[in-house]
Amino acid sequence: MIFIYDITRLYARRNEITPTGIDRVDINYALFVLNSKHDVIFVRGERGALNTFPQSQAKAIIAKLAKCWTSQAIPKDASCLVDKKRPIKEVVSPSEEYIYINVSHQVVCGREGLIDLAEKKNVKLIYFCHDLIPIDYPEYVGDLGLEKHSALINLMLWTGDLIVLNSEYSKKSLVAYSEKKGYKLPNLKVIHLGNEKTLFQDKWQKDSPHSHFIYVSTFEPRKNHILLFLVWKKLYSILGENTPKLLLVGKKGWQIDWLERYFLVEPNIRRFVFRKEKITDDELKKLMLASYASLNPSYVEGWGLPAVECIGMGIPTACSDIDAYHEATQGLATYISPLDGDAWLDYVLRVLHGEISSPKNEQFIFETWEEHFDKFHQCLDDLSIIPNKNALSLYKKNLSSFDFSTPPNQETQSKPKQIPKIKYSAKKEKLLKSNSRIIRVLTRLFYNGTL
Repeated sequence: MIFIYDITRLYARRNEITPTGIDRVDINYALFVLNSKHDVIFVRGERGALNTFPQSQAKAIIAKLAKCWTSQAIPKDASCLVDKKRPIKEVVSPSEEYIYINVSHQVVCGREGLIDLAEKKNVKLIYFCHDLIPIDYPEYVGDLGLEKHSALINLMLWTGDLIVLNSEYSKKSLVAYSEKKGYKLPNLKVIHLGNEKTLFQDKWQKDSPHSHFIYVSTFEPRKNHILLFLVWKKLYSILGENTPKLLLVGKKGWQIDWLERYFLVEPNIRRFVFRKEKITDDELKKLMLASYASLNPSYVEGWGLPAVECIGMGIPTACSDIDAYHEATQGLATYISPLDGDAWLDYVLRVLHGEISSPKNEQFIFETWEEHFDKFHQCLDDLSIIPNKNALSLYKKNLSSFDFSTPPNQETQSKPKQIPKIKYSAKKEKLLKSNSRIIRVLTRLFYNGTL
């Protein structure tokens, strides 16, 4: 058996110090295939094509990101095939068995190459579905985000032999979507995300000095930072100069111009609320342990890895009262409506008054990545009984639905209108040769009809 691992996202994120939740899953799966003792072919999606990625470069990228994002190193004896860029269909041999794995949501990038793989009987396709949030809650991503994510999920459903999901909540959303569309489901398997062992070696201490509250998330509207801004305005009216700091850790997302205005014009937000990004895992762990509590008021999540990590370290943790957080934190957090600012304010004050204790994390079922991959390996053993795809005709018929990702240099892209050149008279030509720049500019504007 040979693994075909899609490195599209890791390549795009190769210079990032701080990983997102999906990044953590992607790097751990890349390390899993390298440690599997099976041969590996890395591929990258490019404008619809799915091409092999030079294996020496792939290993260098994974080694670099693993050093930043995990406590692991890549094995020196990993067997990687193909060190040149070639279409994947030219590499797959009919005499071998292959398993294509994509856990990054970067599926549409290689959509046309996936047809070639999905049509082959000796290739099985496995996808990891993190959530359907852009479909269920399009208000957080806009029309283009909804269109792209719908295309992503459609590709998974039409071509996948197996879809792995991070939570029962995500599975429920995927089943509802497929039923609504009338698509047949491939095999589904829920495997909760693993955790880094080193993250839980140190525990939060109530008596240690604490300097801030913390929220680890991408900075975007879905994460509900606005609620915390309003809470901190009220908190300042109560505590004045004794107001604690709020630390927001995470990269910038989208549709955040109005959120950033708070840092520019609201004086107390600017004094007590701070953003940090591009920090290492060690730095993040120190900031978590130095916090009074972890606040997670997100409107919707597929899982909630930062909240899980805080529970594992014994940090007092408040989460939105939503299904994914209940599942991820195993009922050990404090759950508050993401719309109830007064309840969040009350929680913060109770923490400051010493009324909130550390979660009883001895009840926490700590799942490592090793345990995660034990379950995933069982999925691989069961792949032999999974039937082949039967929706490829639907896939091909709907390729037009991916026009949003058509690159500008393709013939399907409409050509820009040619602006006719303006012919000037001798008098106008003389004006255009004037020593005065103002006269030259005004002449062009006037005779172009824009003045």
